[in-house]
Amino acid sequence: MSIGVVDILDVDVFGGATDLLSAWMSTPAALMLLLALRVMLLPLSVELTAFF
Repeated sequence: MSIGVVDILDVDVFGGATDLLSAWMSTPAALMLLLALRVMLLPLSVELTAFF
């Protein structure tokens, strides 16, 4: 069940990020957004690598 939730979150997070990146890149807030995403996704990626 947790794997299914992770898959859905991956699609939503990365899909939305790729769509919004083009719009956010033209604003200084893009740097803050990218830093926040890295900090949030870093532990998630570690957990995913632990599963697989």
